[in-house]
Amino acid sequence: MRQLFCTILLFCEVTDPAKLWQTNWELLSEDIQRRQRRILNFQALELNSLQIKSLLLAEIEHLLAKGGKSLKDFPGIPLPDSSILEERAILCPRNETVDQINTYIMSQIPVMLMRNINQSAGLCNGTRLTITQLGKRFIEGQVITGTNIGGKVYIPRIIMSPSDSKWPFILFVQTHSKEEKMHTEWIR
Repeated sequence: MRQLFCTILLFCEVTDPAKLWQTNWELLSEDIQRRQRRILNFQALELNSLQIKSLLLAEIEHLLAKGGKSLKDFPGIPLPDSSILEERAILCPRNETVDQINTYIMSQIPVMLMRNINQSAGLCNGTRLTITQLGKRFIEGQVITGTNIGGKVYIPRIIMSPSDSKWPFILFVQTHSKEEKMHTEWIR
C-alpha cells in the first residue's frame, strides 16, 4: 500500500496531497507496529499514533527518495518527527537478528557522526542523520539535527584507526533508570 501511495504521488497529478494523506495514513500504517515487534523481537512493544505516523512518514520519505522526490515536494503532508528517533538506541540480544535490524535501521533510524567531518556543512561530532544510500566509497544521508536539517550530505569512506589508545575500540554504554531516563557514556 505504501508503494502504491508513493507511486500515486510520483506519477499522478494529485491536487490535494494533504487530503490524500489524511484519508489514508491509518490504512498505510496498519502493519507498522506488528513489523516493529517482529524486527525488534519484542512482542509487548506498544507504539502511540505519533510514533506510528513518524515511522510511516520515514518509510514513505525513503520510497519517494528512490523516485527523486521528498515529502517536502508535496504540500500538506507532514515530515517525520525526527525527535522520536533522535534519542533512541537499539541493543540486539542475539546475532541472528542483527541483519534484519541493520537493514531496517539503515532506512529508518538515525545514525550519529562520531567526529567532525565538515563543520561548514554541519557534519560535526554529534550530528544525526538518516542514511538514504550506502555506496562503496560514500554514504548519502539526510541531516535531522543541527543547523542544516533536511540537507542531503555525502560522507566519504574514512579509515578509522585509534591513535592514542592501546585498545582498538571505544565502548558505548547506555543505561535506563527506573524513571525511564537515559544515561549515555563513552568508555575508552
